[in-house]
Amino acid sequence: EEKEQGTRYKLKRPLVFSGESHAGHYIPSMMDFILTRNDDEDENTQPEVIMTPLMGAMIGNGWMDPYSQYGAEQSVAYDKGIIDSAQKA
Repeated sequence: EEKEQGTRYKLKRPLVFSGESHAGHYIPSMMDFILTRNDDEDENTQPEVIMTPLMGAMIGNGWMDPYSQYGAEQSVAYDKGIIDSAQKA
């Protein structure tokens, strides 16, 4: 039995992700997924492929590592005079 070759498409323009806050968590995951799919040439897992050229990402004030970042926010807000010592505790 002859197998049809998978169809491959490619976007004409590169994709750039941008976002802030929680985008620091989900943009890297989405980009990793796209890069993995772009590299997958197995026609059994992807009979039709849309190649997505990625140009980059812009993440402002990204929430990338909550464990490290959460405690720092109160200190920065206190140092800038946005909150008082009662609010920092």
